[in-house]
Amino acid sequence: MSQLDFHFFLSEETEKKFEDDEKTRTSSSRSIPQDSCSSMLYFLKRIGLERFYPNKLMLMDAMSIRAITTSFKLKDVALKFVENIVMINCTCRDQMLHEFLENIKSENCEEGQNKNMSDEFCFDNILNDTCNEDEIEINPLDLLLALFKCSSPMLKQIIANKLFMCKLAIPFILPNFGNEPLEMCLWPLRSIILEKKLQKSTFQDMSVECPCDIVSFVRIGCPSVSKSKLLNEILTDQYHNTYLNKDCPLGTAKRILSDGMVEAAWYIPSNKSTILRNTTMFLNLRGNAILYTEQLCGMSQLSDVLVVMVLLSDLEDKTFNGVLVNMFKNEKGVVVAIDAFQIDKMVVKQKLQTFTKSMESYQRMVNVCILSVGGQMISTSNIKTEMRKAIAGMMKQNIGESVYDRLPRCSIGTDEETALYKTAKLKALKVFKQIPNICLNVKATVVPLQGVTWESWSKKLKSVNKSSQYKSLPEQGTIRNEMNEERKKQLQICKNMGPFMKKLLDILSNIIQSDEDCTVFVLWLKQFLDQRSRSVLPGYLSQYQTHWQALKTNRDNKTEGAVIKKCKEDLEKTEYKLAEASFGFEHLCREMGQIYESIYQCRSPDTINLKPLANMLPLITAKLLVMGQPFEIMDGDIANVPLCWVKAVLQQLRTMLGEKKLLALSVLGIQSSGKSTLLNTMFGLQFAVSAGRCTRGVFIQLVPIDTANTKFDYVLVIDTEGLRAPELASQKHTHDNEIATFVIGLGDITIVNIKGENTAEMKDVLQIAVHAFLRLKLTNEKLNLKQTCVFVHQNVPASDANDKMMQGRQKFVEVLDEMTREAAEQEKIADIQSFNQVIDFDSEKNVWYFSDLWHGDPPMAPANPGYSESVSKMKEAIIFG
Repeated sequence: MSQLDFHFFLSEETEKKFEDDEKTRTSSSRSIPQDSCSSMLYFLKRIGLERFYPNKLMLMDAMSIRAITTSFKLKDVALKFVENIVMINCTCRDQMLHEFLENIKSENCEEGQNKNMSDEFCFDNILNDTCNEDEIEINPLDLLLALFKCSSPMLKQIIANKLFMCKLAIPFILPNFGNEPLEMCLWPLRSIILEKKLQKSTFQDMSVECPCDIVSFVRIGCPSVSKSKLLNEILTDQYHNTYLNKDCPLGTAKRILSDGMVEAAWYIPSNKSTILRNTTMFLNLRGNAILYTEQLCGMSQLSDVLVVMVLLSDLEDKTFNGVLVNMFKNEKGVVVAIDAFQIDKMVVKQKLQTFTKSMESYQRMVNVCILSVGGQMISTSNIKTEMRKAIAGMMKQNIGESVYDRLPRCSIGTDEETALYKTAKLKALKVFKQIPNICLNVKATVVPLQGVTWESWSKKLKSVNKSSQYKSLPEQGTIRNEMNEERKKQLQICKNMGPFMKKLLDILSNIIQSDEDCTVFVLWLKQFLDQRSRSVLPGYLSQYQTHWQALKTNRDNKTEGAVIKKCKEDLEKTEYKLAEASFGFEHLCREMGQIYESIYQCRSPDTINLKPLANMLPLITAKLLVMGQPFEIMDGDIANVPLCWVKAVLQQLRTMLGEKKLLALSVLGIQSSGKSTLLNTMFGLQFAVSAGRCTRGVFIQLVPIDTANTKFDYVLVIDTEGLRAPELASQKHTHDNEIATFVIGLGDITIVNIKGENTAEMKDVLQIAVHAFLRLKLTNEKLNLKQTCVFVHQNVPASDANDKMMQGRQKFVEVLDEMTREAAEQEKIADIQSFNQVIDFDSEKNVWYFSDLWHGDPPMAPANPGYSESVSKMKEAIIFG
């Protein structure tokens, strides 16, 4: 079905009628350029985005920490919106934006009133509107569309991901401006991972690749019932304004750009779901569908069901019937939602009979739903129930198909068809295809330098440096010679580098000068690697659960020791397989580090020819760090810092940025307590998150500070793996001690993240840190070490938690002081009496209580605005306090 099919049914008289209705609905007293391209440029200039058009707004622009201000300007609104959306503030689209614009209006009105008071009285001053609302008012959809047009590829993905977390609709098909064609945004959606909880497992897939049903909502004419509000009702029983509607703040503001835009949102079923059985993508066309035939055509080609909201008076219109017939030809179901508010029930009944008769041959593919009749609105609850039943009934026999698989039959082009994305994808595929099909031992094949040799070298290094494992000088010399032999083995591997790393480094070296090409290539490669992990890991995870359940059953039944021992061995083997099968972009960066260290640390003449390769690696990694990619400074598998490599990257960073002052902010906490989520929310970062031990090792990211109100130029954010990881078994105590000491030592400020109100779980970790600092002071008395600790209690819902926990905090401080005195006695330091003398800690200022991240039950729960607000306040206190 082509676009022309719709135009065939559109008479000139009908088209003019609908255009006039639309102009009347969106009329404004303000003069706005009429052609779409001029309107876009005019709007971008108003909101301060013209310098970023097209695709020039970078991630670092969005992440930059700006000064707290009480002065509001319209040119700041776009960056204010981005700042809030990356902090998953789900009120940013309507409530926050509305308040921001109201503040601008108030300031303008005050300025105007002050000016008028100084002028002589005249009627012109009375009639003159000094705070013209039309000049200030902005429709959130226009702002969101403008941001998508101005954002870089990486920022687009982040905005889409954060909108999804907030359960806000995401731009999917962008209207054309000037000579631009319509554009379907697949690239931003690739950052969204849909998670479906099954009975015994969890299924994850990229939103573009995930099999799903698609339901599209359009309106013809101007029905009295809000299409977007009805969609919100259908999506979830916990009402949330996923789609902006007329009842939202700024919901009635004039749309300058966004008519003709199609938005997307998802319904994700859970074990308790009674609405729809499959993951369902909902599409919503803004504006009158008759005026946007190309979008309507594309939506009908993608959809399984089309919901058309129409006035009863338009039911017999040839255009409307043409839309239905074309849908039926494509074997698509149609739900006709009729608005008959001003029409008598008997007339409605007659017209419906006529309509049903005309559609008799398509009866199984059409369903009718009444929205209003005879001056009465049908209750929202009834409409929602009927609409859900109608949609579910039409998709009963439907086999889900991914958006990507539907594209060949859609007439609308995608953003991924442009040269930037196509070229980067082909390069990423060339690298990815070098990975063998085997799931196990993939690291040994693809990144061999991280294997046994690196582990052996690290153990020897620790044995030389640890005071508890004292070695004589001859012994140390022997061990260091053995370490050099290990490096020589790695050097041989570098000389005969495998096809994967060879291809990767070749491509990176050629595109590293282009930020855009490099970013898109890395993002494609990360997506391919992550998709591979999502397909491979569930099988190993299922095996792990089976072995764990067997061990638990045997323990409960008090089975003999030999059987339990065998179960433990099986469990350990499965854990190893699970760890080995996990393979991501961080392993590639780690391999680059090992290549660099083996070339520079190996005392061999063979390294001369490899030096150019080694010199390029820190440049590549530093460039990726500046572009927003995390950089691993401690190997998560070996628990060792490749010091030579880290120094080289940081030196390269200094060369690129100049001499800058850094505020180091680290986080410490028990596994799965929400550390990475906290940092991602606070700064808009990209640390890996989900239940289980996602972060392995220690990673850093840079966040620029764009204000003179602080002495720092950047925040160096340090994310760590969780403590008390059950998979580390017997070695977890030593491992946790090393991590805690390293992280608190690195950070100027350390956030100690605690799930709930109980602080007992962190006492022994802090004791380790206190011992470490006391020893550092003993080693060098001139060291002025005074780190700061901030305690964050997550999942504490009470609004007055700070007051209620006062006694508990005082008790906790007493315990910390006692613990510090004991440590000082053991280290033989006489003048240390309190925890505060070692680590700066104020029990009133440095303790924060956050409510839960989610507002309701996932997977359909939006992010909790209270969580984002608390994180924002703590961020301000840390940076500017």
